[in-house]
Amino acid sequence: MISSSGRIFGRPRGNYFAGVFACVKAWEGPLPEGIVGIEFYTDIEPDPSSPPGWPEWSEGRAGVIVLERNELVAIPVVVTMRRDAE
Repeated sequence: MISSSGRIFGRPRGNYFAGVFACVKAWEGPLPEGIVGIEFYTDIEPDPSSPPGWPEWSEGRAGVIVLERNELVAIPVVVTMRRDAE
């Protein structure tokens, strides 16, 4: 779905650091060997308050597309590599 839409989607954090606003969350750098996922580039700047190595793009930031307020956002991306489960 990411490759065909050209977007990565995000919802509010639901773990220990649960959040109110939806955000796209990513790992910075190349995809580690053996991990299922994608590598991508985007022209949208991540939140300046993102944790080191874990960029986030939150609802309300320039370039972040709100699909469902407080529930679902997306950023435009170019996928450079995809690794599926074997």
